[in-house]
Amino acid sequence: MAEIVRSALTRERLPVWSARFVAFSGHVDKNGRVKPAVFKPLPNPCAGNRLECSVTLHDDPFDEAVVRHGERFAQGLTPPKKLLGWVDLPTNDLPALTGNCLYVERSPSRLNPDHANLLGFPDTTPEAWRLMALKLIQIASTLKTPREA
Repeated sequence: MAEIVRSALTRERLPVWSARFVAFSGHVDKNGRVKPAVFKPLPNPCAGNRLECSVTLHDDPFDEAVVRHGERFAQGLTPPKKLLGWVDLPTNDLPALTGNCLYVERSPSRLNPDHANLLGFPDTTPEAWRLMALKLIQIASTLKTPREA
């Protein structure tokens, strides 16, 4: 059964941070802040096309495992990319910070046991997810780079 973080449903806490990896230079502005496209959710056909945004759960903001997972993510893109960095979101505070809209669900994989998804995006329209992405940008940490870890 999936672990879901919704303040009203569970007292169990997931790791403190949810890292969203960045591998496209067009997703970072000249000031080093991420753009809304970083948080664009994608439909998952295996889950009824629900909108998901992948993250990696962790407690230490500069954990080497986060860098390894991020580099594996970037190398798995077509064509392979270089990991530029990641932004952290406060996992357990996301429901409160997004008006009880978004939450995190653990979704471990063979290559990343710390994988999870941001769920609860309100609508599939570009404007709706963009508005939520703008809210996430305000919540997210500054871009962290592999050399900082």
